[in-house]
Amino acid sequence: MAKLSAVFVLALLVGNAFSWYSKLYPQDWEPGFEVDGKFLHDFSYAGYKRGEVEIPTEMEGAYVDVTKSPYNADNTGAEDATEAIQSAIEEVENQGGGTVYLPEGTYKVKPVGSAQHALLIKKSNVLFKGAGKGKTFIRGFKDNMRSSTIIQVKPDKTCSWDNDSGTIYKLSHDVTDKDTSVLYLSNTDGLKKGDWVIVRTDRTDDWIDDMDMGGYWSTDYNYAVTFYRQITAVDSEDNTITIDIPTKYAMKKRDNARVYKCASNLENVGLQDFSIGNKEYPQKPGSDGFGEEDYKTSGTAAYKVHSSFLISFSFAVNSWAKNIASYKAGNTYEVHMQSNGLNLNRCRSLTIEKCDFSHPQYEGGGGNGYGINICSEDCLIKDCSSTSARHSFSFKYGFSNGNVIYHYTSTDPKYGSDFHMYLSYSNLIDNEELNGDFVESVIRPYGGTAGNYHGYSSSQTVFWNTKGNYYKDGKDYVVDSRQYGYGYIIGTQGEAYKVKTTPTYISTKYGDNDSSPEDYKEGIGEAEDLEPQSLYYDQLERRLGK
Repeated sequence: MAKLSAVFVLALLVGNAFSWYSKLYPQDWEPGFEVDGKFLHDFSYAGYKRGEVEIPTEMEGAYVDVTKSPYNADNTGAEDATEAIQSAIEEVENQGGGTVYLPEGTYKVKPVGSAQHALLIKKSNVLFKGAGKGKTFIRGFKDNMRSSTIIQVKPDKTCSWDNDSGTIYKLSHDVTDKDTSVLYLSNTDGLKKGDWVIVRTDRTDDWIDDMDMGGYWSTDYNYAVTFYRQITAVDSEDNTITIDIPTKYAMKKRDNARVYKCASNLENVGLQDFSIGNKEYPQKPGSDGFGEEDYKTSGTAAYKVHSSFLISFSFAVNSWAKNIASYKAGNTYEVHMQSNGLNLNRCRSLTIEKCDFSHPQYEGGGGNGYGINICSEDCLIKDCSSTSARHSFSFKYGFSNGNVIYHYTSTDPKYGSDFHMYLSYSNLIDNEELNGDFVESVIRPYGGTAGNYHGYSSSQTVFWNTKGNYYKDGKDYVVDSRQYGYGYIIGTQGEAYKVKTTPTYISTKYGDNDSSPEDYKEGIGEAEDLEPQSLYYDQLERRLGK
């Protein structure tokens, strides 16, 4: 055995002498730590069951092999397997849960009749599992997939995150920007431990004025602060409730801050171990009919594939997708999906792990060509990737908060990955790796109708230890952060390491805006020596006492 050098031994003993800690995240950090009004949220609650347990590898209950009798799903790719697989899913659901297994092979599926999905999981405790990426292939073989999905996870009955229901409990105390777990209410009659609730405010004129979004936003559209939470304790004397995950943004009585019950949604559904893809629409990508705005014109190719997804989770909690990859699906061109990959719609506490959604056929406007569409909260997206999407990932709406993206590899999208619209606040981008991409969080002077333009896209979002291998053509930065209030860029590295935080002032057709103060940046080009290397995992270990 070769002798270790004295320098190497010393390095093992004392660690990296050049390591540095952020001023906002010292070695003795605790939630609430602040420096001159700047602070980092606790993002450790993201993911399946708040990151406290591993994703299940199997599901108790029934076990159905879709190729066996009475289902006999064809796995040669020759015959339509939709009905057989859906029957297997429903059998497992009717037995109270279990596993639907798809052995190696290719399974052709498509929406039937007026359905907007090929396969639907609508009950809890279902594991939909293949033999592995590159072994089990699910091939959507319908040309016209407009507003449709290959696999839809969604309950029959849903709880509205947008419209109040039942008894309304007004907050009696304002909530600050800091993480808050105890809420003071006007009363707690009828509330109990275990109840799921929506905690939210309105887009009031005062709130819009505070954010200088007059001309962009109006009170006609209610995309304000929203949290989906479970009550862990009720104190009827003090009229307080304790919630399972802290809030992550200010909520004021002035803005009608309130709570209402929201029945628990689909839970404990897992998708894993398969490849999935669309047959291409029979037209060359980028040809006539696939233009930026052609999705609005009936009869065009863009219109027929508009807003389609490979997979969509809606109103689900504590669920997951793991080891899933898009694939070419026997197409002439490098097309994996007609438009979008994964949609996360009004979900909470999902883990998306080791998934790849790449190569859309249509990358036009109107929300097409995205790798992952994030309209949910407290989800963990880890070790995932996208190549040649319009946006590798995109955040939308005020209920998209508390999410963590850990080690996402983004390669050569048409545009940057982004925070897209309506203030998706307090998210963490941790250890992202960028190849010809950048992440953008700015005021966006785009949108559909008056009073409903995109406006500020985020606030209090953190970019931690970002690695850029090469810049996107025409850009000389990997992060463009000009958020409302403070945003944070802490540590970048690689050949492409520069960031953009100015100018804070912009002039648009909707008005003139100033996002100052300039967002906080620290350790630009020096993340190789940043401690800890991952903010999310360090916060999780601190909270769990490891």
